[in-house]
Amino acid sequence: MPGGWLPLGSNTHLPVRVGPPFNAARAAGVTTRLHHPLTGAPRTLRLVFANWMNDGGRDAPGPNALTLGVTVESAGDPRAVRFAGLPEVTLMPGQALVSDPLDLGAAADAITTTTRVRPTSGDHVPLGPEADTTAGESVQALLPDGTRDVLRHGFGPCQILGVPTQDHHPEHVLVVGDSNAVGFGDQHGSAEHLGWVRRLFDGRRLAVNASTSGATAAAALAEGPSLRRAQLSAAAAPGLAVVALGTNDLQRGGDLAAVQAALQSLWRVLSDEGWRIAAVTVPPVTESSDAWVTVDSQAPTPGHRERVALNEWLRRRPDPVDEVWDLAEVVAAGSTRWRPGMTHDGVHLSPQGHAAVAHRFADRFR
Repeated sequence: MPGGWLPLGSNTHLPVRVGPPFNAARAAGVTTRLHHPLTGAPRTLRLVFANWMNDGGRDAPGPNALTLGVTVESAGDPRAVRFAGLPEVTLMPGQALVSDPLDLGAAADAITTTTRVRPTSGDHVPLGPEADTTAGESVQALLPDGTRDVLRHGFGPCQILGVPTQDHHPEHVLVVGDSNAVGFGDQHGSAEHLGWVRRLFDGRRLAVNASTSGATAAAALAEGPSLRRAQLSAAAAPGLAVVALGTNDLQRGGDLAAVQAALQSLWRVLSDEGWRIAAVTVPPVTESSDAWVTVDSQAPTPGHRERVALNEWLRRRPDPVDEVWDLAEVVAAGSTRWRPGMTHDGVHLSPQGHAAVAHRFADRFR
């Protein structure tokens, strides 16, 4: 990655699980319009696009090659993005490409991207961000039969790089997590894609979110997740790696020792790359007879004993963990149930839950 280009943008493409096959839309083309807050008020940007899909909670190469073209708007001025001088580029499955530098004309604290993508073989487009229609975001699909449809999830840039013109904190943050770190459950306008990670880091740190809906600690070291994580963090100097995994490993029972071993293996890989490690405790998983309004209505699901034991182990800061973020303490009543208002489904944080977690950890990033 060229020197000086830093990860400055958020609301980027994170693989989601929204239904088979491939967690992708069957379409002849998808046009996605997204709004991206920026850190550091850059005047020049480069966009990174990657062809990844969510294969049951695992990062995997997309189902087919994609051709894309992109327009960026800043202060209402649309500008075409080019790749090696060309207005379109083809992304092979699992490939990531960086655009040519794009001059915005003036320092910007936000941009809007319009990404037009179509399969060049096959007929599926991997899905990521959920559009907030109240903010002018949208996803339009051209279906194989020639009709058009509106989708909730679209395809956008997985990273926005820039050269800051304003002061910014030099520490980079890498987040490796599951759907709670992606932001599921946090209503943002008409979409559920904000989350405690964006609430915490937007405007505070140069943060790279490598989370995937459904991710497990056991799968985090597989070839796909490792390659995608490397692609996303290529422009980031190692700083703090926040690892928020374990819920999906133990959601309906699971081998505690195996999860501990997987987490330690991931921590050591990241530590060897130069990252300091922050381990995040896991929230409860429960059923409820009154939509999680009260604590007494909840019943912990199988795996709750393993979750309690995992959190107790994490709080002891096992090697090579540098710090522990006790998310469970923020959202849990006792050790096995949710505090009222912290969840709406027993698995994901609610908007109130995401906000409470971000508030608890904010002092670390003043």
